[in-house]
Amino acid sequence: MSNGYHVKTLLMSTGERLPVLLTEDGTPVFDATLFALTEVRGRSLATHTISAVLRSVMVLLIFLDFRKIDIDARMAGGMLLTSGEVDDLARFCRRKLTEQCSGEKDATPKVGKVLSLEKVRMTSRSSVNRTEFCGGSNS
Repeated sequence: MSNGYHVKTLLMSTGERLPVLLTEDGTPVFDATLFALTEVRGRSLATHTISAVLRSVMVLLIFLDFRKIDIDARMAGGMLLTSGEVDDLARFCRRKLTEQCSGEKDATPKVGKVLSLEKVRMTSRSSVNRTEFCGGSNS
């Protein structure tokens, strides 16, 4: 399942670069563009920083789409997110974007190869000449 959003940097005729958040059909997301122009770009931040902010907004929009939350209707009613939804959003943000878009329910992070502490200690000891530390003489 595609997330339907992507960030694209537009090159203006003046040479200025402007990142925008686009939907799957290539139209700009109005609220995200307005936010980027008024709040983020107005602080004279770098293009890559604005792109990072828009990618964060993109993750929020993917979460709202995934949970079928109409944020505009909620804001009109004076609500935003419940505490459970905020917790779910935090878990959602810890996952990789590919996992978020695939709809997998398991949010357990993948763990790499686990080494025992004893094995690490034994490896470091074997590489050191033990006679230097054991009071032995080299004669």
